[in-house]
Amino acid sequence: MDFNHQDSNQPLTVGQFQEHVETLTKVVATKLDVHELGQQLREEMSEKFDKVLNSVDAMAKNVQAIRDEQIMKVGRDDRQDHDITSLKARVIGVERRVGIEPV
Repeated sequence: MDFNHQDSNQPLTVGQFQEHVETLTKVVATKLDVHELGQQLREEMSEKFDKVLNSVDAMAKNVQAIRDEQIMKVGRDDRQDHDITSLKARVIGVERRVGIEPV
């Protein structure tokens, strides 16, 4: 029924009133409807937030693994630099003993 064209000064019939009430119950949310929707949204957001946190945890583990690997590489590079410096000094010593100009 179209209530916009209803004369507001004329009373509704019982049938019109019942139709209006049925329309309102279909369209208007009750307090319980809003509460249930809010609960459903909270559950969905909680699930999505859990997924985000799991992804962040996985990325944090990957970052930590990369950092650990970098630390090991720096230590290895330092040892190699020390070994190269030591070998260079030994080669220069040998070159001088045999009369070769060190490079």
